[in-house]
Amino acid sequence: MRLAFNGPLELMRQFDWGHDHYALAHECLKDPKLVKFYAKSDKTVILDNGADEIKEGLGGKPLQELIEQIKPDYCILPDVLEEAELTRERSLEFLSNATKLKHQPKWMAVIQGKTLEEWTNELFFWMSHPSVSLIGIPYDINFEVPNEPKYIS
Repeated sequence: MRLAFNGPLELMRQFDWGHDHYALAHECLKDPKLVKFYAKSDKTVILDNGADEIKEGLGGKPLQELIEQIKPDYCILPDVLEEAELTRERSLEFLSNATKLKHQPKWMAVIQGKTLEEWTNELFFWMSHPSVSLIGIPYDINFEVPNEPKYIS
């Protein structure tokens, strides 16, 4: 198992926690020191679009510019919480424009959807997409799963 750590810059400098760095795009836009830190890292860097924190993940030119500056090993494609169709549209559009980037990270798709059926369809779609190397599973799925245990002890 690998641990990707994200925290305040001074804490990350003080403690060498985790195997990987987890860079939040919206935080990098606010702090050029973070961009510099991740760009110089010798660890695996995962650039996250920030959808979980800001509802709609960063995409387009701002995310492309961060990719060129940081040169992450992985980048999470633009997604929108619980929005399967919008996530697919934005991710595919981003991928089609990303071919122009000098730096080509491995791409990660995060599965979104309001129902188990939407979510499952997206999972199979992204699992078969040739550009996607990793699949992200949100920790806060807000739909019922048949036969799901009410609690785990």
